[in-house]
Amino acid sequence: MKPYQCRVLRMRSDEAMALIPDGSLDFVYIDGNHEEPFITQDLAGWSVKVRPGGMVAGHDYTDRKDRPNIQVKQSVDRFTQ
Repeated sequence: MKPYQCRVLRMRSDEAMALIPDGSLDFVYIDGNHEEPFITQDLAGWSVKVRPGGMVAGHDYTDRKDRPNIQVKQSVDRFTQ
């Protein structure tokens, strides 16, 4: 990742958000707490950090009934409506 000037921030998501200027990122990958309030907080906070034309991506976009604690799909769907 060195050619892309990436930096890994090992801290809570809300702490990292405070360090990043709005509209300054080309890409953000979210893999945080998989419960709805935290997902919504991450989506709202990180999406403003990404420039127009950039990308917000994440992990565990699923509605598997055997994993009810993973609420990513419904949270992302609700946020993007």
